Amino acid sequence: SPLWESFKFGFRLVRNEGVGTLMKGAPTFAAKRVGDWGTRYAFTNLIELKVKRWTGRSQNQSLPYSQRIVCSSLGGLASAASTIPLDVLVANIQSASA
Repeated sequence: SPLWESFKFGFRLVRNEGVGTLMKGAPTFAAKRVGDWGTRYAFTNLIELKVKRWTGRSQNQSLPYSQRIVCSSLGGLASAASTIPLDVLVANIQSASA
């Protein structure tokens, strides 16, 4: 089964290269995740503030759920667009080290 083959591959990898090999690329991956989520929250908050300003709400007032969903979606889109260069860099680093 594919699951068993994956386990066999993992055990062989650890036996040949050590446990540390399971964490190869972890710092790069973690940095990418921080960038992804950090920009997602930043863009979402920025868009929410703009929508509040456009609709005449104070910064302390909550937006309706429909507007929050739209802001979050736009924040995610902006985050993805801004972190694609990092994705490409990570892929190039990983393929160069393979």
